[in-house]
Amino acid sequence: MTSIALEVPVARVREVKVLLEAGGFLAGKIRRGSSGGGCCIVPTSLVGRPIATTTTSTTVSTSDNGDDVEDGVQDGNFNIEEEEREWILQRLGIQNGDGINIIVTDITPTEDKSSSSSSPLQTAITSFLTTHPPADAQVLQTLLSTLPKRYTYTPPLLLLPPATFSSQSWTTYLHTLPPALQTSFYTTLLTSLPTSTSTSATHIALQNPIPAHHNTIRSPRLTPLFGAFPTLLPPGQTPTQEDFENALWTRTIQSGIAQIWAPGYTMFSRGNVKEKARILRFPPPARPGRGDKWVVDMYAGIGYFTFSYLKLGYRVLAWEINHWSVEGLVRGARENGFPARVTQSSQDFDVTEEQEGVVVFLEDNSNAPGRIEKMREGVGRGIERVNLGLLPTSRDSWRGAAQVLSEEGGWVHVHENVGIAEIDGMAGEVVKAFETFERERAGMKVRRVVCEHVERVKTLAPGVMHCVFDIRIGGEEEGL
Repeated sequence: MTSIALEVPVARVREVKVLLEAGGFLAGKIRRGSSGGGCCIVPTSLVGRPIATTTTSTTVSTSDNGDDVEDGVQDGNFNIEEEEREWILQRLGIQNGDGINIIVTDITPTEDKSSSSSSPLQTAITSFLTTHPPADAQVLQTLLSTLPKRYTYTPPLLLLPPATFSSQSWTTYLHTLPPALQTSFYTTLLTSLPTSTSTSATHIALQNPIPAHHNTIRSPRLTPLFGAFPTLLPPGQTPTQEDFENALWTRTIQSGIAQIWAPGYTMFSRGNVKEKARILRFPPPARPGRGDKWVVDMYAGIGYFTFSYLKLGYRVLAWEINHWSVEGLVRGARENGFPARVTQSSQDFDVTEEQEGVVVFLEDNSNAPGRIEKMREGVGRGIERVNLGLLPTSRDSWRGAAQVLSEEGGWVHVHENVGIAEIDGMAGEVVKAFETFERERAGMKVRRVVCEHVERVKTLAPGVMHCVFDIRIGGEEEGL
């Protein structure tokens, strides 16, 4: 049997071991890897997919303590997308994946096969049901057959799929439990999750489907099940600092970058991790003697892509209209060590070399061209990239993106939901649109527009793909 194992730096082995043990995922002896780099192989009870393995292998040798080591085992690299890697780490309770690689090992886990096929959450629910069974044995079997197969845990919130516990059998069972046992049921779920020394699981909610309509402020839809969820403000009400302090905040780490958000007011998409990681692979913006290089992030949210650009070395002008997202961005920037400043729509702003890495404008991004024109000398000639990260379409900001880009040229990263069969056609449509914007630039040279690359980020629905079109406008002929 092949199972997923982790290649972990020696300095982090104890930390990862504790997390896996807490979640019931540690599946055997930790071994010393022989491929160099000071890493150990930590087996887990998650089952891998043989079709995803490659022919690459490394030999595992005996470690110093002998008894804790398996010798002479071949490990093939597990060929997975970044999104799946993040999901695996999250499933194992590992929030910080820095330095950890996922591999496939031929070592058979020491746990019983029946136990390794269940998540800690399923195991905990099964234990509770068998300890406090319904009167009808047939109902018990129905409950056991409809346990939640997936969950998302971002401390301190456990999110379950929307249909969890919603069947007639489940609602009847839960309603017949005495209040003390209802509390015990939910706390059983929470205590089954791996926790760190600083954060424990305290809240449970259902993650309802993302609205199909245009959702500019990324409003979530949660159904609280357990925990002290604060009363939500009415839609459109401006939050106070006290509201921010009293809200539930959750966090995660992707590609070594912390992100923080209030799940009652903003959504978080783990699937964007692939694009965040791609941004970190862009060439750094260092241009000796030519001043700072900037990115304009038209839909900043909680800093989904903003932080990747900051980590790469850019300074960022960010636009966002959701007060809760802006607060999350500021908190995340603080945790990541990025200086940040918020500017209200009624405030003027001038940029100097000494000021913040990210300036967040709490206003509609239609104001971006006018804002940037006013500070053209300090910023405009350094705007090298514009990020348009809104789905299902960022079309409303295409013209504004062309207007704010440096006269020297640069890139516009256009996010769109596109039918798989229509991707090539959409690339041509985006190019034609930006060519039109170039012709509208009165008295200025018309720059060349090309689509250098189309990044297929993730499948959103059958036949529909989240794509990023890298549009190169003017400038030197060079890659991303």
